[in-house]
Amino acid sequence: ALDSLRGIAALAVTVWHFGGVTGRSVSTPLYLCVDFFLVLSGFVLTHAADFAADPDELWPPWPKRMRFIGNRVARLMPLYVFAKFVASASGQRCDWNGLNNPDWTVRWEFLLSILFGLLFSARTPSWLLVLAGICGQVALLRTVGSLDTGTLGGGFLFGDCVRCGSSLVFGICAYRVFGTMRQGQLPSGGSGPSGGGALAATAAEAAMLAIVGLLFCRDFRYHDFAMPWLFTLVVLCFAHQRGWVSQALCRLNFLGTISYSTYLNHWAVVHTLVYFGLLPQTDSFLASLAVFWAALLPYSCLTYYVVEAPSRRLLRSLVAFFSSKLAALDDTRALHRQTYKQLGLDSPAALAAAEANAFRVVEKEQG
Repeated sequence: ALDSLRGIAALAVTVWHFGGVTGRSVSTPLYLCVDFFLVLSGFVLTHAADFAADPDELWPPWPKRMRFIGNRVARLMPLYVFAKFVASASGQRCDWNGLNNPDWTVRWEFLLSILFGLLFSARTPSWLLVLAGICGQVALLRTVGSLDTGTLGGGFLFGDCVRCGSSLVFGICAYRVFGTMRQGQLPSGGSGPSGGGALAATAAEAAMLAIVGLLFCRDFRYHDFAMPWLFTLVVLCFAHQRGWVSQALCRLNFLGTISYSTYLNHWAVVHTLVYFGLLPQTDSFLASLAVFWAALLPYSCLTYYVVEAPSRRLLRSLVAFFSSKLAALDDTRALHRQTYKQLGLDSPAALAAAEANAFRVVEKEQG
C-alpha cells in the first residue's frame, strides 16, 4: 500500500509542476506530496538499515554501514545521472548546482542518507530525532513561512536541507513505532484484513485519507507544517496493511515501482512537450494533463526497465561483493584481536616480538 501511495504522490507532484510549466496554476498545494516522499524515505531507510537493528551494538561495524551507503548509491544515482543527461540534452536548466529542478530532493535525500549511514544506530534517542524535526520546522516557519522552498531559487540551501531532514527524521521515528507495534509491545493485531480488526483498520485508513484530502483542499495557518506530522501517521497506518483500503491500494503497486522514474522524468517530458507544441491547443487542463501522462508513464516504464532496475542490480551485486570482502577482513581482524587478548598481548607488534623471541629460543636449543 505504501508503494501505491508513493506512486500516487509522484503523479500529484507531476500535476503541480505541469501546471507551473504550462502557466495553469494549481491551487491545491500538491508540492506537499514531496514531504510524503521524504517521510516514507525515512521509514524505508530505517527498515533497510540492518546495522541499526541491534540495540546491543554501541557502534555497528563499518562493513554494514558501507553496504548500506553503497546500496543507496545504487538506488538513487544511476537514474539521477541519466535524467540529468536527458534533461540537459532537451535544453533545460539542469546544471549540477541548480535547485529549481524537482530533483533537488534526490540530492538532499542522498546526502542525508549518507549521514544516516555514518551516524545512526539503534541507540540514537528517538526524542532527539523528534526534537531535531521540530527545530527544523520552527526554523522554516520563522525564515520561510511554508514548505515550498523549491520556489526560492538556487541559493536557498538551508530551507531545502532542513525541509528534507525534518521529514526524514519523522519517517525514522514512524518506523521505530511500527517496529514496537510489530513486536507486540503495543496492540497492532495481525497482518492483512480479518474480522473486526479489519473493520477498525479500514475505518482508520479511510479516515486518514479523508483527513489528508480535507487538508489539501483547505488552507489555514501553519497548514504546511501540519502535513509532515499527518504523513507520518498515514505511513504508520498503512504500513500494517490490515485494512481493505490498503489491500485495494496494493493493486496500484506498479505506480510505486516506477515512481522514482516518474518523478525524475517528468520535468524533461513536460518541457519537451511544450517546446515541440505537442500539448493540445485547448483550455481543458485535464486534456493536456492526459497527454502529458500518456507520454510520461510509458517513458518512465522504459527508463525503469532499461536504466533504473538493471543498473541497480549491477551496482548492488558489486556492493555485496566488496562488502563481503570488507566483512571477511573485519572478521579476520576481530579474530586477531581475540588471539592477542588470549595471549596477553596488547598489539600485533608485541605478538611479532613474542614470535621472534620464541624462534630465537628454538634456534638456541637446536644449536
